[in-house]
Amino acid sequence: MNITSSHHKFFAYVACVAMLSGCGEAALDQDSFVTAGLPVNNQVAVNGVALNGYLANAIVWIDARENNAPDGFEAFAYTDNQGYFSYNPNTGTNYCQSNEASLQRFCLQTSSQSGDLVIKVAKGIELMTGEPFKSVLTTSVSVSTARTNLENAISLGKRPLGDTSLWQQQLDASQVTLSSLSSIAYYLVKSDQAKLNMRDALNDFGFALSANMTNQDIVNMDYIANAQANNANATSLFMADASLGRIVDAMSLNVNKAAETLDFGVDGLPLSVADEVYKALAANFDQLSSTVGVQRTSQFVQRATLSNKQVLSEDLFKAILGDAITELSVTLFNANLASSAVQSRIDQLRGNTNIAKIANNLILTAHYLASEFDAQNAFAPDLSTFQQILVLPTLSQPVAYADEEVLLSIMSISELLTSPQGDWVYTLLAGQITNLNSRDNAYDVQFDLSSLGNDIRQIVASNPIVIAALAANNNDSGNDGVDAGLLQTGLSTLANGGPDISITPLATIVNANGTSPWVGKRLSLSGVQDNSEQGQIITYFTQASDTAVSASGELVMCVSYKNLADATDDIQAKRFVGTWSVLGGASQNKMSLVAEGFTIQMNVLGETSGRAILTEEQITSLPRNPNEAYGKFGFTLNDNKATWHSDDPSVNGDFGVKIAQSLPQSDQACKDMLGLGA
Repeated sequence: MNITSSHHKFFAYVACVAMLSGCGEAALDQDSFVTAGLPVNNQVAVNGVALNGYLANAIVWIDARENNAPDGFEAFAYTDNQGYFSYNPNTGTNYCQSNEASLQRFCLQTSSQSGDLVIKVAKGIELMTGEPFKSVLTTSVSVSTARTNLENAISLGKRPLGDTSLWQQQLDASQVTLSSLSSIAYYLVKSDQAKLNMRDALNDFGFALSANMTNQDIVNMDYIANAQANNANATSLFMADASLGRIVDAMSLNVNKAAETLDFGVDGLPLSVADEVYKALAANFDQLSSTVGVQRTSQFVQRATLSNKQVLSEDLFKAILGDAITELSVTLFNANLASSAVQSRIDQLRGNTNIAKIANNLILTAHYLASEFDAQNAFAPDLSTFQQILVLPTLSQPVAYADEEVLLSIMSISELLTSPQGDWVYTLLAGQITNLNSRDNAYDVQFDLSSLGNDIRQIVASNPIVIAALAANNNDSGNDGVDAGLLQTGLSTLANGGPDISITPLATIVNANGTSPWVGKRLSLSGVQDNSEQGQIITYFTQASDTAVSASGELVMCVSYKNLADATDDIQAKRFVGTWSVLGGASQNKMSLVAEGFTIQMNVLGETSGRAILTEEQITSLPRNPNEAYGKFGFTLNDNKATWHSDDPSVNGDFGVKIAQSLPQSDQACKDMLGLGA
């Protein structure tokens, strides 16, 4: 867990900023002055949506300093549980007019009255995949446009029933949209390629778009909502946005790993290398598209071309990676942080063949799977599956630092997904997911997508047809000279759990009378991570509004944490305050918790009997009764995943969620309640 990592430091810093400045800008702004005849507190709200399968509870800020990190004087807010900020068009909620603190946190506003604003978003949870978002997205908007956007969005009213295609187009023009495509467009302007026609470039990639699509149309479109509204261009934009975003992920995660000793987000450093990669990608965008040479049908790439592993230029991907590293080196030098050890480790990545291959294969995977989904008229309902598969090559440790067997496994799966021999990927995954869940839309998914990456590895490792296909296609797969036995060994190593395959369904947590199962409740969880790290978290949920069923609210969280290997990591009975939001559908089994910098996604997985919870999985002060059942919860704390159990028994299927008698008001009150103690 190690919640005192650089992520914790960054969020603790942001929390400090939040306490000083709230949802607006800090005191050094002109909020409290009358300027040029403007009234006091004349704030301009910026409303929009963060797309990466929709980003929930991500931090969104106005990057006035343009240093790719939130500074203490810059306005910031959070995205809500559907990815929106300032205004949610699905519910018709204007967060900037709310009197509730738990809703005000979603309001992004500025005292600036003219000029252009750079908007960025980072952290949070990808709703489609259940994965922590590790990149950064960017766009820009003028103050005058921001001022009219919110007025126009409100005048549209909340999302209507029935055909929403025209309404959605009007909404797209009335909010800012942050995505991989908006980030490329932003850096195209910064790299003097503003006149580049993104439609032509994306068409060259094989992402077919209508001739009337402009750069602004591409940047503004909410491709998920439009795909569900049967917009013909939306599926191509989804495919382009997801695959290009994953290219950035594959590159930036490797470079971030190389510079892990630095505290990205503090000391004048950006949050991630992602901005540098987007900048390099934009600078090479016209060359990248002109060298692809992919043959296309009227909509998607022909499958026959996908077996040719040379359709993309790996040299160009290596050049993009090299440009990004150069940009980062300049940043480190300017911040006086360019230590020889870190610089040497970063320089080792220049031209890395494995990273270039992963980037190459992500594009091919997007084309292959999109053609499969399109052929079965299933693209919109299977967007979540598609995006999860595109996450796969970046779920494991960065390939630049993997050992031989793990590296071979990652590369083998990545190669497999690009091959027509991988028909089983769509058939098996889409088939299992469809059988597990009857869904109305792509973000109402009731199983644990965050476990799907490991499930795919297990499927690959245990499927003799896949092993045979990899072995037979050995010389064409980029693994020349590697025998089938080593392939199977590497895949089995990566599976790390044997041949058993299960996609984890989430439990359903609802009250029969329709009231919220969370409001007025408390949940105590504890467990052990990496044998030496013990933690306990007690969360108290309060209501956010007057509605009977609340999907969000405020929380108080008591935390104790002990690292038996490093006592300096310990957190002894600390009280935090924040907010909670239900993610996705009505079953309320997937939640995001944000408490003074901690971002936690929590999934309700079901129950486990006390005798099935191993002694080494329990903290010594809270042993489980072998004859009782306990709630089982999967959660991600910043980047770290764990499965913990409730400290209270599950009675009548309540998963250990109990009625809260009172809220702790101090650290000492938390200490009195926590079993882990001080």
